Amino acid sequence: MISNNKKSQITIFIILAIVILFVSSLALVVKNKISETKPPVPPENLPTDVQTIHKHVTLCMYEITKEGIIKLGKQGGYIDVSGLTISPLPYDSEALNFPPNNIAYWNYLTDCPQSSIGCIDSKQPPLCKEKEPCIVESNGKNSIQEQLENYVEDNLNKCIDFENFEDSFSIKEGKKNADITISLNDVELLLEYPLDITQLATGEKTEIESFHTKLDVKLGKMYKFADEITKAEKEYTIFEDVIMNLVYIYGGKGKSIPPTSGLGFQAFESSRDIWIRTQVEEYIQYNLMPFMNLIQFENAQNTKEIRFISDSISEKYYPFSKGFYKSFNIITGKNSYDLNANVEYPFSDIFLQVRSPGKGPSETIKPSVFPMETSGQGATNMITGNYAPVVSDMVLKMLNVEISDYRFGYDISFPLLIKLEDPDAFKGEGYNFNFALEGNIVDNMPVNESMVFSIINQPYSLSMNDPANRIQRNIIIETYDKHTGEPLEDVGIEYRCGFSFDMGLTEMNNNKAILETTFPFCQFGGQIVYTKPDYLGGSIDFNNDGTDLTEEHIKLELWPIKEKNVKIYKRTVSDVYNLTHTGPGAITLYDIKRTEIDKDDSVMFNINKIKDDVLEDDIPYVGFLLYTTEDSSLLTGTHTVMDYNNQKDKIEKMYFDGDIDKETRDSYINSITELENEAKETQGTVLAPMETEMEFVPGAYSVDAYLLYTGLTEIPELKMACAPKCNPSALILETCDETLGSGVDFGDDIIKELPCDTYFEAQNFSTWMNGGAKFDFSLTESQVYNDKDIVFYVLEQEVPQNWEDMMEITTLEEYQQGKEGLISPVLE
Repeated sequence: MISNNKKSQITIFIILAIVILFVSSLALVVKNKISETKPPVPPENLPTDVQTIHKHVTLCMYEITKEGIIKLGKQGGYIDVSGLTISPLPYDSEALNFPPNNIAYWNYLTDCPQSSIGCIDSKQPPLCKEKEPCIVESNGKNSIQEQLENYVEDNLNKCIDFENFEDSFSIKEGKKNADITISLNDVELLLEYPLDITQLATGEKTEIESFHTKLDVKLGKMYKFADEITKAEKEYTIFEDVIMNLVYIYGGKGKSIPPTSGLGFQAFESSRDIWIRTQVEEYIQYNLMPFMNLIQFENAQNTKEIRFISDSISEKYYPFSKGFYKSFNIITGKNSYDLNANVEYPFSDIFLQVRSPGKGPSETIKPSVFPMETSGQGATNMITGNYAPVVSDMVLKMLNVEISDYRFGYDISFPLLIKLEDPDAFKGEGYNFNFALEGNIVDNMPVNESMVFSIINQPYSLSMNDPANRIQRNIIIETYDKHTGEPLEDVGIEYRCGFSFDMGLTEMNNNKAILETTFPFCQFGGQIVYTKPDYLGGSIDFNNDGTDLTEEHIKLELWPIKEKNVKIYKRTVSDVYNLTHTGPGAITLYDIKRTEIDKDDSVMFNINKIKDDVLEDDIPYVGFLLYTTEDSSLLTGTHTVMDYNNQKDKIEKMYFDGDIDKETRDSYINSITELENEAKETQGTVLAPMETEMEFVPGAYSVDAYLLYTGLTEIPELKMACAPKCNPSALILETCDETLGSGVDFGDDIIKELPCDTYFEAQNFSTWMNGGAKFDFSLTESQVYNDKDIVFYVLEQEVPQNWEDMMEITTLEEYQQGKEGLISPVLE
C-alpha cells in the first residue's frame, strides 16, 4: 500500500510539471505574439495636430479596403481575373462574361482524361490564407484575405499623400504591411505602417507604429452563404433538377420540345414528330431558363413564396396551383442569413444536344422505331439492352402503324448568376457579392461531384450490356404493397449514377414480384428509383462498385395512394371561447363547436407531404386549392376586385402623416401583399366545391391555410379633436373634457396613445384575410386506408369594424398560439 501511494504521488508531480511547462510555453508564445504586432495608438492619445495625419491615413485605409471588397464582390471573389480562362461561350470558360465584369464559376464542368464527359471543377477562391484561423474551412493560396491585403498595400499610395502636411511636419514613412481579418459581420484592417512625425515648429516627435479600421460589411457571412449554396448545387444539383422538371412538363409529342419518355402507335414515318435542335435550344433558352429567376433561398431574408397557377394543369387539378412551384423554394442548409439572395439567368448562350433513342446527337430530332421482329419471340431494346417481347412486324404492317420510341436524352449546360446582398453594409450604402455556377445535365441526369464515369470512346451510345458498365453481380429486387403486404408487380425500376438506366419491371415468379438482373458500375452516388402508377414512388441509395459480387436481395415496399374526401371548417371566436372555457367536457364539443365556410368566406389551402427522400413523388400531386361554397361571392360575381395598390397607398399615407407607426404599417402592407398574391394565383381557377378529394399516403404533412373574408369591410373615419383649454380666471368653470369624433371612447388605451387632432380616413376593403392555420401533422396507416373524410380547421378572427379594431389586429402566428389543439385535423 505504501509503495502504491508513492507511485501515485510521483505520477501527480509529473503531471503537474507537464502542465506548468505547457502553461509557461503558452504564455511565452502569447507574449511573443503580442510583441510582434503592437496595437495601434488611439487617435485621442495623439497630439491634436498629429490626429489630422492619423485621420488622413485611416480614411485612406478604409476607402482602399472598401474599393477592393467591391471589386472582388463583382467578380466572384477575385480582384483580378486575368488568371482565369475566359471565353465568350459560357459553357467553355472558367468565368461568366457578364459585361462589364467577368464572374468566376464556383462550379463548372471541364475536360479531363478521367471521364468522357468531363469533371467537376471550381474557381472558388479560398476565404483565408494558408494556416490562418478562418470562420469557414476555406484556406489556400490567392485567398480573398490575401488579395485584399495585397490590394491595400499596392494602392494606399493613391490616397496617402503627405504633401499638404509638409509645411508643418517632417514625416518619415516605414514599410506598409496589411493584415486583414474577415469575420461574419465585418472586415478589419490592421496596417503596420511606421511613421516618424516631427513638428517643425516645436521639434516635438511622435511615432505611430500601426493603424486600424473596421468596415461594416458581412463579407464572411456572404462567403459562408455562397459556399453553402455551391455545396448544395454540387451535391444535390438543385438547379439542374428545376430545369429537368420544366423539360418534363413542357416536353411532349406535338409540343415545342421533345419528351424524355414514352412510346406511341402511329402511322408510318410520314406522321412522326420532328424537332429542329436550334429551335429546341431557343425555346429552352428564352421560355424555360427565365424560370430560374423565380428560385428563392428559404434561408435568405428576402425569400417569398411563389404563387402561380399553370395553364397546363388538367381541369381536375385547376384548384391546385402550388405543387410544382414548391421546387423553386430551396433550402441550402440549417443556417439562416440576414442577407438577400437572388438567382439570375443572364440570357447567355446555353449548350444543348438532344439524342434520339439509341442514336447520337443530331440537328434533326425525331423518334426511333421500336424494334420489331416477325417470329414473335422477342427482341433486345436498343436503349436499355433488356430483352422483351414485341409486337409482330407483320401485324403492325397490316395495321399500317409502327411503334415510335420518344425517350429522348438531353445534354444541357447553362450559366447562372447568384447575387448576395448586404443592404446595410457601408453605413447603408449596401454591398453585393456575385458568383457564377454552371449547371450540367447529361442524358437527362444532373451531373454532381460524386459521379464517377467510365471512359467510353463513344460516350453517347451507352449500352446496358457494355462490360464497362455491367458488374457481374446478381441483384434480385422484390416489390410489395406496403399496406396489404401482397407482392406488387409492374413496378418500374431505374438505376441512376450520372446516367439514368431503365432496368425493367418486376414480374410475378413463384408468387413473388421480382426483377432479377445485373447493374452498371457505380462507385458513388448510386440510387435505385422505383415507380408505379397509383403508388408512392421513391428511391434508396445503392452503390455497385464491384467490391462485393455476392448476390444482393432488395425488398421495396410502396404505399398505395388513397383518395380521401377533404372538408374544411372554421373556428370562430365564439367557437374558440366555448371550447376553451368548457372545462373537462370540452373534448365532447370538438366536432360540434365549429362553423361551416359561408358564402363570404374562402380558404386558400396548401398541403404537402414531407418527403422521406429527395426523389420521392409529390403527394398530393399538387397540394393547393381554393376552398369555397357554391354560392360564394367569388363565384356569383358579387365580389369586388380589390385595388391593392390603392389600399397600399392609403396605408403609406397614414404612416407618412404619423397616424400609424412602422410596425402597424408593415403589418397592414404584408397582409395586403399576401392577399394580392393569393388573388393573382386564383385568376382563371375552377374553384373547389365544399368538399374535394385529395391523395394521401401514411406520413408527415405540412399545412398552410388562409381564411379570406370576401364581403365588404367598411372602416368609418376616425376624428379626434383637442380639448378646449381651461381659463382659470373665468368666472364660470369651463369644460375641459376631450371631444372625440366617431363616438370613440377616450378611455380606450389605444386611443389614449394617439395625439389629438388625429384623423383617419374611411377605408373600404373588398377582401380581408381574417384567419387561417399553419401546422404539421401525421397520418397513420389506419387513418389513411379507410372511408372516412379528413376534416381540417382554420381559425377565424373578427373582421375589423373600426380603427380601434384595426389597431388590435395580430398576425396569424400570434393568434394561433395556445390554440394549436383546436386546428388538429380529424377523421369522420
